[in-house]
Amino acid sequence: MKHYFYSKLKGLNPFVFMIACIACPVQSMAQDTPGSELEKKELDLTVSTVNIRSNGYEYNNEFVEGIFDYVITGTTTENMLNIYDANNLNITLKDATIDLSSTREDENAYSAIYVSYSSVNFYLEGSSSLHAGGDRSAINLDGNSSVTINGEGSLYAEGDWAWAAITCVDDQTLTINGGNIIALGGTHGAGIGGSWGVKAGKVIINGGTISAIGGDQSAAIGSGHETEAGMTPVINGGSVKTTGLYAFGGGLEGQELIPVNNDGTELTLYNIDNTWFESLTVGGKEYGKPNGAHPSDNMYYLYLPASGDAVLNGVPFRLEDGWPITDNIKNMENAEGLSATGQNGTIVLTVDKAQQVSVCSIDGVQIFNAFCSEGQHMVNNVNRGVYIVNGKKIVVK
Repeated sequence: MKHYFYSKLKGLNPFVFMIACIACPVQSMAQDTPGSELEKKELDLTVSTVNIRSNGYEYNNEFVEGIFDYVITGTTTENMLNIYDANNLNITLKDATIDLSSTREDENAYSAIYVSYSSVNFYLEGSSSLHAGGDRSAINLDGNSSVTINGEGSLYAEGDWAWAAITCVDDQTLTINGGNIIALGGTHGAGIGGSWGVKAGKVIINGGTISAIGGDQSAAIGSGHETEAGMTPVINGGSVKTTGLYAFGGGLEGQELIPVNNDGTELTLYNIDNTWFESLTVGGKEYGKPNGAHPSDNMYYLYLPASGDAVLNGVPFRLEDGWPITDNIKNMENAEGLSATGQNGTIVLTVDKAQQVSVCSIDGVQIFNAFCSEGQHMVNNVNRGVYIVNGKKIVVK
């Protein structure tokens, strides 16, 4: 079922629906969605548009009654996924590609995924890609809808013209718990949030690796062009890289917002060029783990309180003292002719100029102190953690 919009942007109420289906059998799968015991149906978008409702689904020009979990697969340039009036629906996107960009010159507008008055839990498996049709979002929430994104797969979402890649406006809620997500807004839309003239709803990020790119005069996460800021984003974890007029907030003539955590504490961006990330607690609370560093620059973008106690990979530190980890020594102070690397249980010292070398744990306990001649020296049986070698930090994994 394709949904049509007569208005380019404003006056979005009229919808005309048309069924576009091709005959094909439906496959049933064993259930593996976390926390659910429902039968799982696998539906291939290569074959047909999928319309899911509260009491079943339309596919292959046939309505199948029942309550199911779903796996959506396949590649298409004309079909889409539509969800109507369903609550707490579980859908796995498994290597699904919906590319409607070829329809952008048509008079009708489509979203790759359309969520109408529904609450949906998406699980990312493999690599999925969503490209909106003309003047539409890749994932378009309509009415009182909420979406949660989970899993460790990847998702690329691209909006068109004045629309966000993933909409979340007014009283809607978008929650991201995991995944590697790239959200590219249209020319005048936010990456995640609102379109031109529509304020952003509630965006909550608990984990994952998210790159949000806003269009011209639009926020990365927030509102579109010439639009006031909507709700303040909440970030409890994950790595969030933003590109836009503002990282968070409104579009042109709007205002910038500072994200907060669940406690309402304003957050500060920490750029970290370290790929060793196993666990982080801040103020005694576990921080949601990213799905790895951003592939474009191998960086983490973490939003944390400006001060307070934290523990990274078992190593305690204070946020106001700065991030305690670097992979290896760079521009070592008082260490001319010395380089060091941390390996599993070992610190390798490469000495080009004989000198005194001191190695201390992060809490100041000296574990090695010797005058080292030229050549390579090994400090063995070293526990995992952060160590200071002649004034600079090094990691032993």
